[in-house]
Amino acid sequence: MEGAKIAAMAVCEFLEEYHVDKYGIKFSGSRGFHICVPWNAFPKEIDYKPTELQYPEMTRIIINYIRERIRKKLLAELQKTVPDEQNKISEAVKKNNPYDLIDIENSWGPRHLFRAPYSFNEKTWFVSLPLSLEELKNFTVSMANLQNFKAGKNFFVEGANAEKLLMEALDW
Repeated sequence: MEGAKIAAMAVCEFLEEYHVDKYGIKFSGSRGFHICVPWNAFPKEIDYKPTELQYPEMTRIIINYIRERIRKKLLAELQKTVPDEQNKISEAVKKNNPYDLIDIENSWGPRHLFRAPYSFNEKTWFVSLPLSLEELKNFTVSMANLQNFKAGKNFFVEGANAEKLLMEALDW
């Protein structure tokens, strides 16, 4: 869970570097976090084609761009924060690949389902819990227990602008 939290923080910090300051964060209810940049944060057309018709290819490009750009920072954070009990981090450092340790999923397709905020994970019975960036920093799984969680945060946000991020990702 600590590795997933580090990865989610790295993605959020990267988004903020691109002035994408309105995004949703939520604990999946299982092993990781979902980060949502609203669709209306992107231009309506790219290369004279409706953006909506460029899913999932366009989003995969953005995710792979983010993965590549945060690779070194992510590896350094994992190295300094997560205990290397089985030399997995040492091996990842040698290969310069933090994705041997944690995953930032990039292979979903048009039929990928997304767990709704505040729903229960059917395996863990944890709540799929929307979080603020500050709550992500201090997250523990116990926050997603039915007895502990507090509803009220909105996962789907409005008003973001991710055009610069998209253009640089496409140029990349």
